[in-house]
Amino acid sequence: MRRDSLGLGKRRGIVLAFLAGISQSLACISAPAPKARDTRPPFDPSSFELAKVRRQETSAPSSPSMLDDAQIVEVTRTLDAAELAQARLAQRRSRHERVRKLAKHMLNGGGHLLRAGSAQRRAASRVADELRARAERNLQRLELASNDAFDREFIEAQIDQHRAMLDKLNSHLIPMATTAKLRNALEQTRTLVEDHLSQATAARWAVEVAPALRTASAALP
Repeated sequence: MRRDSLGLGKRRGIVLAFLAGISQSLACISAPAPKARDTRPPFDPSSFELAKVRRQETSAPSSPSMLDDAQIVEVTRTLDAAELAQARLAQRRSRHERVRKLAKHMLNGGGHLLRAGSAQRRAASRVADELRARAERNLQRLELASNDAFDREFIEAQIDQHRAMLDKLNSHLIPMATTAKLRNALEQTRTLVEDHLSQATAARWAVEVAPALRTASAALP
């Protein structure tokens, strides 16, 4: 009897050990494989920003070369010619009194640089070519604009051109002028350009913004 109980206990131990081995094997099979260690360095936002800045520096256009006095005068001639052509067109086509007033203001103030620089030789430059191309695109857009869109297109063209010219005056033309006479003329031109830009901005308010505000106010209960 005792021998049978000992045999039964031995068999029970073998069975339990066998079951425990199966459970351990199943646990190993179902357990996920350990992840490979990530050896990459942690993300550094500053390195990303630095790379972006370097790409911008690489793709940034180079600054224009030095301009002589004749080239500087040619740049101002370019702006004057563009102003006069567009102002004359606005006098013929504009339907808005505020736009016609702006065009008349430009005609009265324009052309003085063409006369003042008449003694200077014609001298090409990349700056003048850029402004001339911009002015020609604007003039073509104005000529093709519908009657309803003309006033808005004219105002936007003047804001675009005068902002560009003001930037050229401050960053290149005035600092590069070699004579006090030319520098003084350019500073007067800057005052005129600022005035025309201010007038164009005021015209945009009168033609575009104020009517939209009146319409919105009228729609309120």
